[in-house]
Amino acid sequence: MNDRAIRLSLSLALVAFAAACAGPRARPEPIAAVHAVESPLSLKPVEPAAVQPDPRPVELARVTFVAVGDVLPHGAVKGSAERWNERDEAGRSLNFEGWGALFAGVASELSRADLAFANLETPVSASGDHDSRPFFFNAKPPMLQALMHAGVDLVGFANNHAYDQGHRGLVETLDALDELGLPQAGAGRDLERARRGLRLERNGVRIAVLGASQFFNQSQHVSADPKQAQVVKLDSPEPMQAAIRAAREDSDFVIVSLHWGVEYEPQPREAEVQLAHRLFEAGADVILGTHPHVLQPIEVYRAEDGRTCLVVYSLGNFISNQSRFYAHRVSPEKVGDTRDGAMLRFAIVKRDYGAGVSRTELADVSYVPVWTDNDHLVRKSKELPDIRVVDLERSLERVRAELEALTANLAERPSKELERQLVELKKRLELLSRRKEIIEVRLGPDFAAQRETGRTP
Repeated sequence: MNDRAIRLSLSLALVAFAAACAGPRARPEPIAAVHAVESPLSLKPVEPAAVQPDPRPVELARVTFVAVGDVLPHGAVKGSAERWNERDEAGRSLNFEGWGALFAGVASELSRADLAFANLETPVSASGDHDSRPFFFNAKPPMLQALMHAGVDLVGFANNHAYDQGHRGLVETLDALDELGLPQAGAGRDLERARRGLRLERNGVRIAVLGASQFFNQSQHVSADPKQAQVVKLDSPEPMQAAIRAAREDSDFVIVSLHWGVEYEPQPREAEVQLAHRLFEAGADVILGTHPHVLQPIEVYRAEDGRTCLVVYSLGNFISNQSRFYAHRVSPEKVGDTRDGAMLRFAIVKRDYGAGVSRTELADVSYVPVWTDNDHLVRKSKELPDIRVVDLERSLERVRAELEALTANLAERPSKELERQLVELKKRLELLSRRKEIIEVRLGPDFAAQRETGRTP
């Protein structure tokens, strides 16, 4: 046997010997068993992360509120309503004896709010003198109906003209408001109810509205009997502070209408500022100032209990015949201030902060500038004027659209009529733009409303 054969035989013998030592061959594990074996390289399933609660407060309810200033039915304002009075064949009024036309330009803004407020600076007395005279006012129910139709839901009646038709006129005004279903704040069938103010509920939010006036023109008509009809007098802060504290006991949000300040002054006095702060600390959330007949600034105040509060020291006039001789670029600009106004907007929001804690808070403050159109200067001596409230931004949109349409069709030599229209449109554009700028300076640009475009007034 050669060497190669010897080495092959030896190798086979060694393999046989090793197999003999190992014993019987083990059966292979099934595949499933192999997969079940734990391995450091195996991928473990990822557990879904626990959903964390949103830490932000949850809005539970919201009430939108709009407030406008003084409604002054001067004789010329009544005449303007008469100008637009339309009746059907049976003689029935179609537009609240013409008053509807005076508020049509702002009705969409007022009616979109859950609550809209106006300062009713006139009695509505059936037995009084229906022709407003200097320093004395009176109106008829169609004016109230037109305000309601435009969107006004409540009025303030604590002001210096509340007794213009005597104590009887006050009672008749309360009767007229009750008959129409138009709530008021600042007056009542007796002193206790007058001081208690108004309680409303909207969208599950309880709202108190109180009112008071620092002065009355016809104070001789104020009854000394607290059980007789009264308008709340703001002689000192303490009674109003007490009324506000009482209102907080059964309300979520407290609004106070104050007739105060100095007429035609563009800034509040330090006395009004300090009074506002005291009433905020007593529990008021919003103060709506009236009487100066011109706009005064907006202030945001942080109360010691953490509430954010708001005061507009004067909302200015909503409608009147004041500044009827104002001519843009001819009169001093301040002469037109009594025709400037604003629709103050804010939201009352109830929020859930968790752990059983909820708060009702002020939110989303803004204003819409308005202007009282009055064409007295272009009317003949006995011709009724056209007086109406307009939304400045909507009016500007309309003028720009008319101007664009006119200039697109102008020839190189336009007719005299087209020249006249061009001049008038550009003058009106300049007037409305300037009054808007003045209002934004007075109230501040921060709260100027951001409006969508493409709508006409």
